[in-house]
Amino acid sequence: MKIKRVALVTISVSWLAILLVAILYPAMVSILLVLTFIIGIVSAIMALNFVVSIILAFLPEVKEDAPPYSPPSEIERANSATQPASTLADLHPEWLHSTIRDKKASINCVTTTLNKNEPLNSVLSLESFNSPVFEWSGSGYTGKNQEWARKIQHESNDAIAWFTAQNFAPIPTWGGLKVEAEYCFNMAAQAQDAGIIQEAWAGFYQALIRYCRLNDSKNISLTCFNLGKVYGVRQNWELAMLMFLHSVYLTMKLGDQKGYAWSVFYLSDAVDNLGDSATAKLFLAKEALPVFQRVLPENVADVESCIRRLAEVDAETNEAVPGGATVLRFDVVLTNIGPAKLAVVKKVCELTGLELKAAKDLVENVPGKLKEAVKEPEAKSIIDTFADIGASVEAVPINNGIPK
Repeated sequence: MKIKRVALVTISVSWLAILLVAILYPAMVSILLVLTFIIGIVSAIMALNFVVSIILAFLPEVKEDAPPYSPPSEIERANSATQPASTLADLHPEWLHSTIRDKKASINCVTTTLNKNEPLNSVLSLESFNSPVFEWSGSGYTGKNQEWARKIQHESNDAIAWFTAQNFAPIPTWGGLKVEAEYCFNMAAQAQDAGIIQEAWAGFYQALIRYCRLNDSKNISLTCFNLGKVYGVRQNWELAMLMFLHSVYLTMKLGDQKGYAWSVFYLSDAVDNLGDSATAKLFLAKEALPVFQRVLPENVADVESCIRRLAEVDAETNEAVPGGATVLRFDVVLTNIGPAKLAVVKKVCELTGLELKAAKDLVENVPGKLKEAVKEPEAKSIIDTFADIGASVEAVPINNGIPK
């Protein structure tokens, strides 16, 4: 638009200059005729462009539907890509600008909400697949399990508030909720592919609230599936579990067998990371494997390998722990910072990936969780690392994701 305005001003000044020269120097009329012809052609092209722009403004724009549900082509744990998407600027130029300017900070930047892992006080079973994690009430998220609904609502509020505070380009509103939802989803998916987890988290929540208003179960399922992967990247396994569980419920309801198989697979991964290998194995063997055998035979061997691994872990644990209790993981909690506060803050940054301010807040408000649901060797290593700088760290055993 700026270039068009400059061209218009230039042509207008040219016409005035020709008129002035014609009055003052009549002998140059032949040269003026040539210039008049050239400028006339340019003026005609601009006038035609202006008329076409007006006509197009009154025509409805064509928008392709969002791509159909397409689960991953191979079994993999949620992870982040290292290369930024080449088309990131196509949907959101301001997004790419902030990515280039603060790429390292963007990748490592995680809000307190995104990194939070509070116990859910709930143990999953196969019966859990038959109920939604949350429902849309018209103004917010609700559900039979109020704790789950409260967590989703809190995450949604924080994600949208963070997104708004970034001063990104406005979300297009000309096409209604469907276009807004598709825009937000595609933008978040590109950020996810680029490994920019904070933006993906906020963008998927923007899409989720719009798909809920549209009652679009298919895209709600896909959005929850991707949010589960985002939480998996940040090792926030409780919220990953909730998102995958809701995707399981919706894909089962929709009859989407491939989506159901992958959702159960990723749900099992989250449950396993919460320390409940027995339930994870049950989900894979009883629910995921039969569906993989029917619709995704190329991945059956990988699923069976996961089941065998979980069975071995479960057997080793039951043999090692009296009574067969399943204590596989530990929450690592900072309890005392000791005399070297700055050194502790630095270690917290290195361990958690938090920014300096967030790490400082964690250190100043002990006790605070450093890691969630880690295995015993890792927990011991963290304890030794902080002991070397005079800080105290405890490893709290968890069972089925709930501290003992």
